[in-house]
Amino acid sequence: MAATDLSRTGSAPRRMSLARREAIEGYICLAPWAIGFVVFIAGPMVASFVLSFAEYDVVRAPRFVGLANFQRAFFKDELFWSSLGRTFYYALLTVPLGLLGSLLAALLLNQRLRGATFFRTCFFLPHLTPAVAAALLWVWVLQPEFGLVNYLLGLVGIKGPQWFGSKEWAIPSIAMIALWTGIGGNRMMIFLAGLQGVPSELLDAAEVDGANSFQRFRHVTVPLISPTLFFNLILGIIGALQVFTTALVATNGGPAYATWFYALHIYRTAFQYFTMGYASALAWIFFVIVLAFTYVQVKVSGRWVYYAGGGAVVASSAVARAPLYAVAVFLSVLFLAPFYWTAVSSLKSVTEIFLFPPTWVPTVPQWGNYPEVFRRVPFGTFTLNSAIITSLAVLGTLLTSSLVAYSFARFRYPARNFFFMLTLSTMMLPYEVTLIPTYLMYNKLGWLDTYLPLIVPYWFGGNAFSIFLMRQFFLTIPRELDDAARIDGANFLHIFWNVLLPLAGPVLATLAVIGFIYHWNDFLGPLIFLDSRTKFTVALGLRYFQSAQGLGGEPTEHLLMAASVIFTIPCILIFFAAQRYFVQGIVLSGVKG
Repeated sequence: MAATDLSRTGSAPRRMSLARREAIEGYICLAPWAIGFVVFIAGPMVASFVLSFAEYDVVRAPRFVGLANFQRAFFKDELFWSSLGRTFYYALLTVPLGLLGSLLAALLLNQRLRGATFFRTCFFLPHLTPAVAAALLWVWVLQPEFGLVNYLLGLVGIKGPQWFGSKEWAIPSIAMIALWTGIGGNRMMIFLAGLQGVPSELLDAAEVDGANSFQRFRHVTVPLISPTLFFNLILGIIGALQVFTTALVATNGGPAYATWFYALHIYRTAFQYFTMGYASALAWIFFVIVLAFTYVQVKVSGRWVYYAGGGAVVASSAVARAPLYAVAVFLSVLFLAPFYWTAVSSLKSVTEIFLFPPTWVPTVPQWGNYPEVFRRVPFGTFTLNSAIITSLAVLGTLLTSSLVAYSFARFRYPARNFFFMLTLSTMMLPYEVTLIPTYLMYNKLGWLDTYLPLIVPYWFGGNAFSIFLMRQFFLTIPRELDDAARIDGANFLHIFWNVLLPLAGPVLATLAVIGFIYHWNDFLGPLIFLDSRTKFTVALGLRYFQSAQGLGGEPTEHLLMAASVIFTIPCILIFFAAQRYFVQGIVLSGVKG
C-alpha cells in the first residue's frame, strides 16, 4: 500500500514536469508569431488609435485634437461619404457575382470531364496575372477607339461605352477586372476542395429517394459546403472593401472621382497630403465597418452554416456531360481571350497596334518589342528586385508559419486557443489600420527605401492564412509519429523538421504558389516603402509604361503589353510547376470547412 502511494506521489511531479516542458516547447514555437504580432500588428494598432485623435503631419509633433478628425470625416470631408458609397457599390457588384461564379466554376470542374486539368488551368490563369498587369491589360482591351470589346460589340451593332473614361462605367469596368481575375482563383479552388469533401453516400441516398440534380445540390451539397461559402464570403467582403491597386493604376481615382474608393482616399490622405492623424481616423472608421460586417455575418451564419465532413466527385452520363464541355470551353475562351489579345498586341508594331478594325494576328511579329522593354527601362533590375523580395518573403512565411502551426496543432499550453483565435482575427484586420504606424516605424529604423519592410515581417509568423492551413494539416497527422520519434531520442524541433515537414509537401507547395503570387504582384508595399528607381519591383516598373511622356513622348502601348506578358510569366511557371499539389494541398489542410 505504501509503495502504491509513493508511486502515485512520484508520478504527479513527473506529469507536471512533462506538461511544463510541453508548454515551454509550445511557447518557443509560438515565439516568432508573438514577436511579429506585438511589433507589426498590436503595436501599430495602438499607435494608429492614438494618432486618430491627433493632428500629425510628420514634420511637427502630434497634437491632441480629440474627436476633431472623426468630426471632419463625418461632417466636413466631401470625399468621405462618396468614397464609402463607391466602395460599397463595388463590393455589391463583385462579391455576389464572384462567389456565384467561383462556385459554378468549381461545380463544373468537379464533374468527371476529360481534360479537367486543362480547364482548371484555363480558369486559374487570370488569377495569376499581377494586379497591375491585369489593370493595364483591361485598359487596353476596353480602350474605346481601338479596344477589342468595343470592336466586338460593334460587330453586332452595339456602340460600346467609354468604359474607364465614363463616370457611369468606370466602377463596372474595375469590377469586370476583379471578376476576371477572381472567379477562377483561390476561391474556386477552395470551393472545389469543399465539393470533393461532400460524402458520396449522401448524394447517392438522395438520388435513390428521387431527388433530381438541383434538389441534391440544394439540400445536400449546399449545406455541406456552407462553411466554405462562409469562409469565402467573409474574405470576399474584406477584399472588396479594400479595392485599391486596380483603381490607382487604371483610372487614378477618376474620371471626376468616379473610382475614388475609400482605400485610395486613405492612401492619398496619408502619403500624398501627409495628414497622418486624419488618415489614421479614416483607417479606424474603416476597421469598425469591416468589424461590423464580419460580426453580422458570423451571427447570421448560425442559421445557414452546417459543419460536417467525406469525399465525392460527381459523375454524370456522357450525354449530360456534353453541355458541360460546351460551358467549360466557352469559359476557357472567355478567360483566355484577354491573354491572347495582350500577347498579340505585344508583337505588333507601334502603327499596327492602333489599326481599327484590329488585326487578330500581327502582320509581321515584332519580337524586338521584348528586348526593347529591357532597353528602355531597367526591367532586368526590376525583375531581380522582385525575385529577391518574393523568394525571401515566401521562405520566411513557409518556415515560420509552419513552426507556429506546429505549436497550435501539437502542443497543449495555457491560452493556446486564445492565441489561435487571435491569429485568425488578424485575417479580418484591414491593412490600412497598421500601415501608417509601420511606415513611421520603418522611417525611424532607416528601413524606408530598402527591401526590409517587404521581407522582415514575414519572418515573424508569416500570415494567418498560412498558419491556419498548416495547422489544419498537422492535425491530420497521427500523434503516434511524434511519440515514436521521441522514443528514438528526437526533440520537438527534430520532430518538426524531420517528421512533420516532409509530410507537408502538398500544403507547402500550395502556400508557396499563393505566397509567390501575392508577393510578386504586390504593388502597395513597394509603392509606399521604395523610392529609388534602382530598387523598384516589376509592379512599379510597369508604371513607366503608363505614360508616353515617361519614354520620350512616343506611343508605348505595344511595349506596355510586352512588359505585362513578361511580368505575368513567372507566376504562370510557378503554378504549372506546383499545380498537381494545389487542390490536394487545400483538401489535405481541411480548409474546405
